[in-house]
Amino acid sequence: MYPAKSTSFSDAVLGISCIWAFVTLGGLPWDWSDTANVYTSLAKIYFGTSLAACLVGIFRFGSLEFFHQLATLHETLSWFAIVFGLPCLVSQFFINYGLEFLGNLHLVLMLPPIFSWFGRNSLEATTVTRYVSTINVVSLVGLALYSKNYILLTATVIMAIASTVNDMHTPILSLPPVDWFHYGMTLSNYFMVAALCSHDVMGIRVIRETFDFFSV
Repeated sequence: MYPAKSTSFSDAVLGISCIWAFVTLGGLPWDWSDTANVYTSLAKIYFGTSLAACLVGIFRFGSLEFFHQLATLHETLSWFAIVFGLPCLVSQFFINYGLEFLGNLHLVLMLPPIFSWFGRNSLEATTVTRYVSTINVVSLVGLALYSKNYILLTATVIMAIASTVNDMHTPILSLPPVDWFHYGMTLSNYFMVAALCSHDVMGIRVIRETFDFFSV
């Protein structure tokens, strides 16, 4: 099944969605004194780490030579996006809704996978990472229901479905499950950004104009 040109392409599509998300949320926060960065900076860590994994994935799945040479780097960056990026994204939404304590608590969830990784037990590290990512997703669903942000709920449900599909071992419509995972996460990214932009945070309208059609 690998290397697969289709997977290289789907990684590119996901990478483009990460770039779009990063730019739409304001790009690099050059002016750290700008308080508006508080409401997007953590989310951009998620999209940035995901983009890094995608860029390596494009080359890894594009040729037999790179598939083996870049395997460790790609898997490490993908793990990094889950362990560091996802908690940052979840924390961002909690902070934006004024739940700073819970937001910071989700950042602490980075620690168990890191400690298990240092233990050099790959099975244990994979299990811990899976549990932590599940907690983050379930927590985000809870926040979406609590805040009645159904755009966020849509994004999170799509993310959960995509992750479930990624665990399958048989092709779907002749495409590897990881391709569908990439396309699902691409769609999830769109709704994640829309959710970040769909409400006023402490009186600051965060690039709402980009998504005016959600208020129709």
